[in-house]
Amino acid sequence: MLQQRHSGFSLIELMMAVSLMLILTLIAVPAMDTMLKQNTVRSQANALLALLQFTRSEAIKQQQTIQLTLSDTDEGWQADVTRLADTQLLRSMSHDTADILLADDTTVLFDAKGRAAAQACITLSYSGYADLDRHLFVSLGGQIAVEQGGCS
Repeated sequence: MLQQRHSGFSLIELMMAVSLMLILTLIAVPAMDTMLKQNTVRSQANALLALLQFTRSEAIKQQQTIQLTLSDTDEGWQADVTRLADTQLLRSMSHDTADILLADDTTVLFDAKGRAAAQACITLSYSGYADLDRHLFVSLGGQIAVEQGGCS
């Protein structure tokens, strides 16, 4: 008599595989949530960095003092780049992510040589997650650096 071979999974093997997938998913979801929040803060910090660099380059190009004004709004933050001499708006940017907060309203001035009028430190933070803060530091020479953490 020939024996028949059955191929496939038993119910117990299938339940073990599903249980293992469930455990791995439960471990991965919190890490994914933190990563998404961290990427949101990082992308907005990079957008703000680009705007600061634009402000500095316009000051050098136009040989005039250019001002960047940052303000916290109910929906996120707002940034305006204006020429100081005639208050002409050169660029405006807003991010409507209420979870991302600016620590303080800030004004940064760059002179015709690209130097900052005063040192500035701009902190972006994710609401309720202090460990995800990013700060942009503007030195007197006009250099801009983005770092994790808050202003010291």
